[in-house]
Amino acid sequence: MSFINIIGPNRAASVRGRLWAIAGGHFWVDFYMNLLPAVVPFLVVERGMSLTSLGVVVTTLTLTSSVLQPYLGYLIDRRGRSWLLPISLAWIAVGMSLVGVLENYWALILIASIAAIGSGIYHPLGSILTTTVGHERKTAALGNFSVLGNLGYSLTPLAAVPLVESLGLSGLTLFMIPGLVWVIFLFKQGVGTVTLPSKKHQEPFWASLGPKWKALLSLNIIVGLRAWVQTIVLIFIPLLYIKQGHTKVEASQLLTLFLLSGTLGTWLGGMLADRFSRRQMPGRLGYRYSGGLLGT
Repeated sequence: MSFINIIGPNRAASVRGRLWAIAGGHFWVDFYMNLLPAVVPFLVVERGMSLTSLGVVVTTLTLTSSVLQPYLGYLIDRRGRSWLLPISLAWIAVGMSLVGVLENYWALILIASIAAIGSGIYHPLGSILTTTVGHERKTAALGNFSVLGNLGYSLTPLAAVPLVESLGLSGLTLFMIPGLVWVIFLFKQGVGTVTLPSKKHQEPFWASLGPKWKALLSLNIIVGLRAWVQTIVLIFIPLLYIKQGHTKVEASQLLTLFLLSGTLGTWLGGMLADRFSRRQMPGRLGYRYSGGLLGT
């Protein structure tokens, strides 16, 4: 049996199978995005990296993914191909799994930046494919897509820290395997053959924003501030916890609990937004959430 036959699409692949394949890929993409922050304590001890230099690396990783995402989404709307979805997962799986074997600081920044492009592609393309494949069930499908991504991000510390404690930072290369296996699963489910909605006469990027650009800017500022606070927690709170005498594994468990609470908050936020004002919910909850964390 040839490699093409192995990864070729299964013609009998169901809509449900494709939706779970896309959502599962989101799980792994967000898992990899949190891989570097999760092993910060090991980088401090084993590589002698300062908190400032680590802050720069993680900020570069986050900004590359989030800042490029709107532009990548625009390009995907115009010229996107569904086969880019499994490729973007393979991209970030390989890139982020190599951070443990890179000892040069600038090489670490470079690989983190390049790998994060995979996340920047997967998120908008995954959302489009979810709504395209989901049809009448697209609301529930988007919910699963979002929750599984948050779940993957939450479980990274719980999986990565014990592994690195046993095998060292080079052990992170093992995490390449599940991502690449899921890439094959995406191809087998025929995700790479889905036809995307055609938008031949799309306006230029800034013109496409129209009069809603202020609202979009406000929303992105809120999301950016929330990500900033969360990044602070991901990097520095575990280090503080370890400094107080707790083990790295205990710190990873605390971090996972915090992130799982955020996953629960995403689910509850959707229900509350349906019941109360959708315009007021993000600002109010984001303000209280960020303020509470900084106060703590």
